[in-house]
Amino acid sequence: MKRFWLPLVLVLALAVRLFHLGERVLWFDEAVSLLVAKANVSDIVAAAQDDTHSPFYYLALHFWPRGELAARGFSAACGVLSVALVFLIGRKLGGAAAGAVSAGLMALCPLHVWYSQEVRMYALQTLLVTASWWLLFLALDSRCWRCWTAYAVAAALSLYAQYMSAFALGAQWLYVLWFRRDALRPWVLAQAGVALLFAPCVPLFMHHLVGGTFGFWLGKFSWNDPPRFFALLSGAIPKNPGSYWPWVTLSIGLPVVAVVRQGKKAIPLLLWLLVPVALLALVSLRTNAFLPRALLMVTPAFALLVGCAAADKKGAVLAVVLATVNLFALQRYYFTGNPWIRSPLRDATEMVAKEIQPGDTVVHSSRFSYRSFQFYLDDKVTQGLVRPDDDQPALYRAIGNGRLPAGTPRRVWLVLWPDFQQPGFHNQVLAQMNTRHPRHREVFSSPQLLVMLYEAR
Repeated sequence: MKRFWLPLVLVLALAVRLFHLGERVLWFDEAVSLLVAKANVSDIVAAAQDDTHSPFYYLALHFWPRGELAARGFSAACGVLSVALVFLIGRKLGGAAAGAVSAGLMALCPLHVWYSQEVRMYALQTLLVTASWWLLFLALDSRCWRCWTAYAVAAALSLYAQYMSAFALGAQWLYVLWFRRDALRPWVLAQAGVALLFAPCVPLFMHHLVGGTFGFWLGKFSWNDPPRFFALLSGAIPKNPGSYWPWVTLSIGLPVVAVVRQGKKAIPLLLWLLVPVALLALVSLRTNAFLPRALLMVTPAFALLVGCAAADKKGAVLAVVLATVNLFALQRYYFTGNPWIRSPLRDATEMVAKEIQPGDTVVHSSRFSYRSFQFYLDDKVTQGLVRPDDDQPALYRAIGNGRLPAGTPRRVWLVLWPDFQQPGFHNQVLAQMNTRHPRHREVFSSPQLLVMLYEAR
């Protein structure tokens, strides 16, 4: 029966990540991912100057089959592979049962499922961070240079995928320096390899760091943020209403019980879970960057902590409790209205696409609707922003700057989206258009989005 545990868990992980995959709608960052990935390689590399990430993920999407669903499939594949690695780590640390239970909990982790369906780099980053931990455990036990080399490659690639993977490396440094000093020499050599492999990206990283682009849209960091993050590892779902604190209590209580049951065996997993959270919180005291997606890489550690402690009959209740609340969270994710993942953008673009005529222009009050419309309607439709921005020239060479062409269009499609960076601006635009072009009709309306059609005078 044990031989079927991994295939069964992977089928579960795949099913959970493919379910309702096509119902997610592109939000701004996802649309930018797909638009950048469509550009040629040189423009993708150049566009990274105006981003907060390296071009690694966009290049991966560039060489992946095109389309929204295919891009979501890439993240889903990364998520399933992460589940497989959790099984291998759990089996190594606690046996086959521990591997199977840990992988099963990882398969149902609501936060990981969320980002395994998103067109961003966080599922890929989590896969690479998990691979680095797996290869580190192998290298420490085998002292095999091939394992150390593979570890260095995986760790370096995780940094290319997302800079905050450095926090996971920090946890690995603490583990080796405090508990595995017998492997200090090969470890230092492996870290030199990581540094050498990541060296080409260091100038770009310093450019992003000095530019202060991280978290500029966030409010001030609160010490309530870390506990709220832990809630997302059990019964809570991002952007859904409801109290977080019952899930905070559960998400902190389960690892505590797991550590008590496992003792020293839990140390590397505990470091993997807590060090990135602590480091990100400290960084956020200066410039807030405390986002759940930046900590997706710790979800395997949470699943492994609970899974390894729940691999026998006495601890099975831990797995049952966590699996139950995870299923509750996933039910809310799939079947509760969540405007973040099910916005009306795709429906609106479909309605516009049916009526658009040659010579029409689509005008947006906000870039948050513009980029999604740009992808869904493709480049065949003339689109632009009421107030275009020229602050990101390298990025705009790849995806367009939103400037409207000269001349008066025959008809104007006005897309109004409330923008937190320009409060009330969409209402000003609507009032001005109604004054200048009284002949109009409403094409699409929702609490988030309004699309109006105007005939030019």
